Amino acid sequence: VALGAFIMGFAFRTFFIPTGITPSGFSGLAKIISDLLAKINILLSPSIIFIIINIGCFILAILMFGLKFSILSTVGILSYSLFMDVAYVESVATIIESEYLLTAIIGGAIMGIGYGITFRFGGSTGGSDIVAMAINKKVPKIKTGQCQFCINMVVLLLSIVCYGLDLAFYVLIAMFISGQITDIMLNGIKTVRAVYIICSREEEISKKIMTTFGQGVTKIDATGMFSHQEKSVLLALVATHQAPFVKNIVMQIEPNAIVFSTSVTEAMGE
Repeated sequence: VALGAFIMGFAFRTFFIPTGITPSGFSGLAKIISDLLAKINILLSPSIIFIIINIGCFILAILMFGLKFSILSTVGILSYSLFMDVAYVESVATIIESEYLLTAIIGGAIMGIGYGITFRFGGSTGGSDIVAMAINKKVPKIKTGQCQFCINMVVLLLSIVCYGLDLAFYVLIAMFISGQITDIMLNGIKTVRAVYIICSREEEISKKIMTTFGQGVTKIDATGMFSHQEKSVLLALVATHQAPFVKNIVMQIEPNAIVFSTSVTEAMGE
């Protein structure tokens, strides 16, 4: 968790602070508040503001998510706050100082790696993810991702007001890339598709899929509500790049079969 916080702090201090690009979540909010206070001659670093904002999040973590998560979140919050100030590499910052697009892409990717490591080992750096998890626990219909998206949109709107529309464009890029890299870190780069096949030659099709790809196939009994005829629905989980080949196999065996597929966000088990 501390390693993930260090990587995030490096992205924040070396990439985002010199260029003025605002990262997502409460660290971005802390940066905006720090810049606004500086305009009225109140100098307060983003790291101090970040800790102050997260006091409420820390209390939430203790009350709602147990001791282990609270301890790991405390490690994450304090580590991130520290590295937000000290994880500065001048040579890197000098190279990308005026390269806003490069900063948004690389900084967002590094931030996503840090987030992914922190979440993967059961911790948190506080802020929007704890608030989002707490809201989701109280109101399950509101998804964690939706809460984080709303918080990030508030940060984005504040960035537009404070820094102008041009810089906000790079903020949006950094947020998007950070989210994508976090998902890859948590779920892996391999994507899976669920392929559904409505057919009458299920034995032949399933055998061909199993021998070709080494994947299991599940048969589901179904009834066509127009014809009221018994149908077989085959379900196979395959890698995304394999899905077109599954379709070709089905079309060769039974051209009139119905084939459709959908993305799978998580697959586990044998």
